[in-house]
Amino acid sequence: MDLLMDLYHWFWNEKFWLPQNLTWEDLKRTEEKQFGETRDLWLTFPLCITVLCIRFSVEKGIARPLGKWLNLSERLHTPPRENIVLEKVYKTITRKPNYSQVEDLCKQTGWRKHEINVWFRKKNLVGRPTTLTKFQETFWRFAFYLTSFFYGLYVMYDQECVWQTEKCFSNYPEDHVLSQKIYYYYLIELAFYSATTLTQFFDVKRKDFWEMFIHHIVTIILLCGSYTLNYTKMGAFILVVHDSADFYIEFAKMGKYANNSLVTNVGFISFTISFFLSRLVILPLWIVPSIWFYGIYTYNCAMAWLFCALLILQLLHFYWFSHIVKAAYASILVGVIERDTRSESEDSSAEDETAKYSVGSGDYTESNGIHKRVVTAR
Repeated sequence: MDLLMDLYHWFWNEKFWLPQNLTWEDLKRTEEKQFGETRDLWLTFPLCITVLCIRFSVEKGIARPLGKWLNLSERLHTPPRENIVLEKVYKTITRKPNYSQVEDLCKQTGWRKHEINVWFRKKNLVGRPTTLTKFQETFWRFAFYLTSFFYGLYVMYDQECVWQTEKCFSNYPEDHVLSQKIYYYYLIELAFYSATTLTQFFDVKRKDFWEMFIHHIVTIILLCGSYTLNYTKMGAFILVVHDSADFYIEFAKMGKYANNSLVTNVGFISFTISFFLSRLVILPLWIVPSIWFYGIYTYNCAMAWLFCALLILQLLHFYWFSHIVKAAYASILVGVIERDTRSESEDSSAEDETAKYSVGSGDYTESNGIHKRVVTAR
């Protein structure tokens, strides 16, 4: 027990966490002043369960009926016909054979190249989520990001620190009393990111799975750290900046699943502009310098660690924006937004490719175990 108490006092060392001449007693709640305390963060667990229940209700009660009304497919992908040679290659060598490997497989099986390619594409799609499932998840994220963004605007619209960022740190802690609005904002966002971190392992797998996982973990650390230290004004400001772009990309994805190119293009263009302004202009040129000059130099070591965590997020923003630029460049050449390269579903490319060889596109399909060529007029 003594060892645990020693560790407790070592971890919450005031010299590390707080500015000079301040103690934890100065940040205790009184009837006149409300400060954020670590014990409040335990509410994240029941709120996390609440968020999961709300998500389930939104997906099943709103998104699913809407997806069916839009005629989104809920048909599971059927496996290709059995082939011992291809099964062995798929399990032991590669799931996406290159040109030379396809030629070798043609010699071993007697199949044509198109047939080999279609077999692997269909095999890769087995067990993948349906379009309706992906639409439901996307709708939930869209609904949350949109709601949290407007609530964030409500929280921050009258805060002077938005225009004078030094006030996010000045006269600490007297001017940093926790308002009821920011209190709810923090707990809701913390519950959402905690729930999303858990469900990410069961949701539709995306190409940037680990980047997004790091993003969520760092966000949770920043939320907990800034709440404990009562730098909630700056924390709420950063939350609003982040939420200002995310609902656009979810809107674009819903348009893609519904085969509505106008919605997809408008959503993607809006997302690109808002992402650039919020993540690559406001955050690094407005918020980060204020934390550096007014936060770290003025206060403590803990602020420096939070600053490092924020820099990790900024690096992820540059990484994602590079993919956004690639998608925008490709869309100019193709004339339509084909995919979201920032957080694309792993099966989307394979699904699109398989569609090229379906009935009605003038290529191969299967019927009664015999591979036939089907040519139909468009």
